[in-house]
Order: sequence, then C-alpha cells, then structure tokens
Amino acid sequence: SSLPPSCKLIVFSRPESFIVRRLNDNGVCNHHVLPSGENVTDEASTDIRTFLEAGFGKIARDHKIKELPWPKEEEIDQLVGYATGLFIFAATIIKYVGGVNGDPEDRLHDVLENMKHWNSSSEAFDPIRALYAQILINTYGSLKTDNERESMYLVLAFLVFQRKTLRRDDLV
Repeated sequence: SSLPPSCKLIVFSRPESFIVRRLNDNGVCNHHVLPSGENVTDEASTDIRTFLEAGFGKIARDHKIKELPWPKEEEIDQLVGYATGLFIFAATIIKYVGGVNGDPEDRLHDVLENMKHWNSSSEAFDPIRALYAQILINTYGSLKTDNERESMYLVLAFLVFQRKTLRRDDLV
C-alpha cells in the first residue's frame, strides 16, 4: 500500500542488513544516523543521564527509598556507559527496576552486577542483550505456578519460531 506524501514514518533501528536493504529499495528514504556505540556523542550521553535521573527520581519517590541520593552518581555513570547512546537500554532499565514485583534497590544492584559480569567475561559484550537475558531469567524465576511458566514458554516459543530462517548474507 502507499501512504500519502504528507505522511512521515520514522524508523529507529540498529543497522541490520535486511532493514537497510528494504529501506533502500524504494529510494524515498532519508537516512539520519544517530551516533551510538563507540561513536556516541556527549550530548546523547547527557540526554540519557537526564532520562535516567528523572526515571530513578520517580522510582525513589514511588517506592519511598530513604537512602538518597539513589542511585549513586557512579552507578548512573555506569548505566550511561552501558547505554552507549541507546535510549531503549535506559528505558528498559527504568521499567525493570521500577516494576511492581520487586525491590528497586535490589534490582538495580543485580543489573549492575550482571553488567559487570558480562562485560568482564566476554569480548562480544552487548549490554542490551545481557539486560534482556537478565529480565527473562528473573521473570521466569518469579513465576509462581506451572500455568504462568507454561504461558511464558508459549510466548517465548512464538517469538523464537515466528522468525524466518536467516540467509547467510543476512548474518554478514
């Protein structure tokens, strides 16, 4: 289908080859690179810091955390470093740490420890994947009934098996 010329679509993504090829096929896309990873700008890191500080401030108020400042500045520094310009990382941290089923202080501590562990044990450390893995493991561990665990298995199975097989050049 075609969209009216006044319609604008914004896609935020890693530069996955199949996405780039698809967007380049029709020739109507304008690419704007938002530096991340090793190329992240100071401005992006400052924006992520501001986002994290505001999110943690709300969590501290909502959960009546007494020992302030929380988190400590060096913990925010670590998270900003792990985010490498990716707001999805910062947003996921805030949602997970501030979630209803868990202690925010414990969750933040666990996230930071997990990141340190993966960062020191792997040259191919990917903070967002390590974070998602931790959330899945912790979520599974908190399920109380076989029915809840089975439901989680079904959702994960759907997510895994609904994908098409990747071709070799998609992996390059």
